Amino acid sequence: MVCLCIALLLPARDMAAAERNTAELREIVESLGEAVETLAAETRPLEWPRLHSCLYYALAGQHLLAGEGIATRLVLGTVVYGPYITGQHGINPHIWLETATHLIDYATLPRWGEVSVIPVELVARSTREVTPGLTRIAVLPRRGSLQERRFITMHRSRFERALARRR
Repeated sequence: MVCLCIALLLPARDMAAAERNTAELREIVESLGEAVETLAAETRPLEWPRLHSCLYYALAGQHLLAGEGIATRLVLGTVVYGPYITGQHGINPHIWLETATHLIDYATLPRWGEVSVIPVELVARSTREVTPGLTRIAVLPRRGSLQERRFITMHRSRFERALARRR
């Protein structure tokens, strides 16, 4: 578990390196934004509105990022953007991507017009880790029930079939 207080104690050179890594990753992630939106729209069930298609945004992002050599994993849980403000925005259930160093949420594209790329040092993994003014997002990952895992597996298969039809 990464605690925000650890990030605040990093030497300046380490924070500079983290910011550089974030800028490089953000450039790649954002360059794929339009392709992710297109792929999510073409593969998600027609009855799913864009604002409720985080699974397909994550699958599309994972697929396209893999093509750029960036390994990610899908994470299921709850997210709260701006966890310390009155107008916080929580989503439960939600699915996002994580690398070893960043949280990536392509599902923020239809809502806010941009992809969220957040260094793990700025991600709270519990409400106790939220630091007002610093923590950008709080996440509560969970394994998911057997039913949720089956749902994700079913939709991953649907996504892969749709990909195969595109080729």
